[in-house]
Amino acid sequence: MRIDEQSPDLPFYRTYKRDLENLLHQPDDKAARPCPGCGLVCPTCGSTSCTCGCSVGCAQAPKIMSSDPEVHPIESGIVPLVYAFHSLRLTPPCWSCERHYGRTGKLDKLPRVWFYARSLAYPNLIAELIVEPKTARRLSQPWQISIVRWSSGVDVTLSIEPRIKANEEPRLDRLRQDVKIIAQALELNLKAISRQWITELRKVLGNAA
Repeated sequence: MRIDEQSPDLPFYRTYKRDLENLLHQPDDKAARPCPGCGLVCPTCGSTSCTCGCSVGCAQAPKIMSSDPEVHPIESGIVPLVYAFHSLRLTPPCWSCERHYGRTGKLDKLPRVWFYARSLAYPNLIAELIVEPKTARRLSQPWQISIVRWSSGVDVTLSIEPRIKANEEPRLDRLRQDVKIIAQALELNLKAISRQWITELRKVLGNAA
């Protein structure tokens, strides 16, 4: 079966380009605190809004990033990815799981992060990031973006998770290393891909003018 490409939808392309540009304007974790509601007093400068101690290694981040910090802090194996999604600002995470081995010795569920996105641009951009060779060749398993149903609202909820075949038994330590690799790629490479897409969209929109 041959599938034809769709003709350009210029209003959609303009909105898509605007959403990508919005991502570029978001501050990183050295310009603004990424963890929602963080009011920790900085031991270095005494501020409650500086970013002196902001990093994935912050000892308080697992609690601050959780809506139930005392009972359910973010599990250590998934902290890097949750932190990376918070740092993007436009893809707030809503649930996560680091996963571990069950009583049978097999993996009980998979490491994953669920997140919201109010623009198709952002999950599409992340999906591109995790399949591009620079990132994908370092991963122990292919990863994917899936739509999940989280609430009765209209917000679109997505999941980033490894794609495991039925007969595969992936090693948990390697999946946790994948988490770190993807988190780092989100921080270092996502905006670069966004710039590339904006350049291509400008060409399409310019040619249609």
